[in-house]
Amino acid sequence: MSDILKEFVDGVGSLLTGYRITLTEFLKDPVTLQYPWDKWPIPTRYRGKLTVKGFFDEETIERKSTCYPEKDLAPCMKTCPAFTDVRGYITAIAEKNYLEGIRILKNTYPFAGSLGRVCPAPCEGRCTRGTAQRDPLTIRYLKRFLADYERGLPAESRVPYEKKDGPKPHKVAVVGAGPAGLTCAWYLALKGFPVTVFEKLPVAGGYLATGIPKYRLPREILKEEIKSITDLGVELKLNTAVGKDISYDELFSSGYSAVFIGAGATKPSRMGCDGEESPCVQTGEDFLYRVNLNLPYKLGKRVVVIGGGNTAIDCARVAKRLGSDVTILYRRTMAEMPAEEHEINDCINEEVNLEILTAPVKVCGCDVLAGIECVRCTLGEPDASGRRKPMPLECSEFIVECDTIITAVSRTPELPGLPESVKLTKWGTIQTDPMTGATSMKGVYAGGDAALGAATVIEAIATAKKAAMGIEKLLS
Repeated sequence: MSDILKEFVDGVGSLLTGYRITLTEFLKDPVTLQYPWDKWPIPTRYRGKLTVKGFFDEETIERKSTCYPEKDLAPCMKTCPAFTDVRGYITAIAEKNYLEGIRILKNTYPFAGSLGRVCPAPCEGRCTRGTAQRDPLTIRYLKRFLADYERGLPAESRVPYEKKDGPKPHKVAVVGAGPAGLTCAWYLALKGFPVTVFEKLPVAGGYLATGIPKYRLPREILKEEIKSITDLGVELKLNTAVGKDISYDELFSSGYSAVFIGAGATKPSRMGCDGEESPCVQTGEDFLYRVNLNLPYKLGKRVVVIGGGNTAIDCARVAKRLGSDVTILYRRTMAEMPAEEHEINDCINEEVNLEILTAPVKVCGCDVLAGIECVRCTLGEPDASGRRKPMPLECSEFIVECDTIITAVSRTPELPGLPESVKLTKWGTIQTDPMTGATSMKGVYAGGDAALGAATVIEAIATAKKAAMGIEKLLS
């Protein structure tokens, strides 16, 4: 009986919410949002003022903050760093016009299949359906559906990338074959520019290939998306580190008119505790790199992972799959963990131990690891990150026995050989114009981790696309 009553109360609440939204909108001047591919099912006389017409061409995306008031955009779109036309491709799915939905996504970026699996989906947190009902639309999985649907089609039935301009004389060099570098190369190739991507690793894809486990992102999907970029004429040079194997000066003297720096944040930060130089301590980035590329790695039976981000969760779940007993140590509470909530829940469901309000103090042992000494914490006032600062409790030391420690605290960009005229921020990232990606050196642009620090895939893609637009304007 209580369940029936609860459903009745929820139903009345939803109805009242609907009336509130309807009345609120009724008091406003009528507005009709027009998108490039909209079909009008109602007569003109019933429409409100048209806004956002032609919003999704590149120039208006770049100028969106000055062209259109933010209130004219759907909340999911405002939240997406790349301004994905969520409304457009979900409408196409609803109409079973799947190829149109695929075309909408392919006009935005070349990694729909990857994003449908690993994007943190900030759009879902702002979906208006989540305010009127319990759950938002599963925007990420709808994107994944479209990408997987196209993969199931024969090659001749898929939606091709169409070059938008003829060949250009200016060559562009891209540093890093991660999501930022490849997105920049993809955009410029569509505009007719000859592009060469330099990657220091033996594989392309950046963190998508080396840092994200295969169970989250199957490699055949990533390889197909990278191939669709190289099929546009993008040249890919692996095992070539710009700043070491070839200098930035050599790039310009070789005829490249512009350079985009999309190097990843591959330099791990230190824990700051005694004994972390022990050979039994390894970084999460190196561990995932070795596992993903089928290289030799060391992993004991009892593993401790230190950190609370997605890298820490990935390391823990991979180690669990490899047969280890895994414990995560995190110095704040679960609510402050930067990892995605569903990833944390999946980790716990896979019987990974989670020790919250726990900070490492000392690694016990050197060649043979006995464990790690920790201290219990409480949360104090917010620190510079806006989160409450963990404060150690006196006389709360204890030891977690383990034979392998994996650190996944944070990462910073590695930028060897960077020209002195390219200015850096106090965090060691490249200082850029937020709208164009331009650096302090003419002809040099940056995006992704190089400009943002350890960014999400969708953030890296968004900055790379802006930088590509900036390069196009410079060379045009």
